[in-house]
Amino acid sequence: MTIPKPALRYELNLNTIVQLVGFALLLWAGGQGWGDLNTRVKALEDQSAKEEQRVSNVESDVRKYDNLLYRITVVEQANASVAKSLEDLKSSVSDLSGDTKVMREILQRLESKASPALLRPSIAQQ
Repeated sequence: MTIPKPALRYELNLNTIVQLVGFALLLWAGGQGWGDLNTRVKALEDQSAKEEQRVSNVESDVRKYDNLLYRITVVEQANASVAKSLEDLKSSVSDLSGDTKVMREILQRLESKASPALLRPSIAQQ
């Protein structure tokens, strides 16, 4: 006994049409989503490249600021050294001023004790 082969029917019913339209819409929506995803990924990559450039610029600026901090420290140390030298100079000038006063007093005493003939002629005439 042989079983008869079923006959293929090529007819479209409503269920088949709904499924085919649904599958087409599914493919179309997937393509739209994929395209939107690719667009967003490209935008993020571009933004990431810009951010990398900005970070690179900020890092170079930070290096400049570190260099400036070092240079400011060096200048402050130099200023402290100059201030100390200035104080030493003031002290030396003060000591010299005192020594000059003492020398003047000694010279005045010597001049008052010396006779006018021993003095130079220009001083004796005055």
